[in-house]
Amino acid sequence: MFPFPKTMKMLLLYSFFSALHHFVHAKAPPYELCSNTTISTTNSIFDYNLEKLLDSLSSNASVSKFYTTKMGNDQDRLFGLFLCYNFVETQKCENCIASAIQDIKNRCENRNEAVMWEENC
Repeated sequence: MFPFPKTMKMLLLYSFFSALHHFVHAKAPPYELCSNTTISTTNSIFDYNLEKLLDSLSSNASVSKFYTTKMGNDQDRLFGLFLCYNFVETQKCENCIASAIQDIKNRCENRNEAVMWEENC
């Protein structure tokens, strides 16, 4: 079959199955990226802007597959965006954004930066 010694064949076979095992057991979405920097939980302006931003993202998911917005001023300014794949139906996009917003709140609580990747958005 191959001009390699039996040991080399076994090593190649092991490498193949090792890579396959890693691929099959890869973590499923959502994938998060939360900053290491925390925010003060007593900053009501930041919290207010965050809720307004997330509400804006959520409400616009029913009419668009891409949306970007910002809320607040100066140090309390927040930026947000979402993108759904073009082949994803509008209702599934809306559900995906709602799920991402919940995941950001749960997984990146009190962080000043958060990114969430879901299955379709």
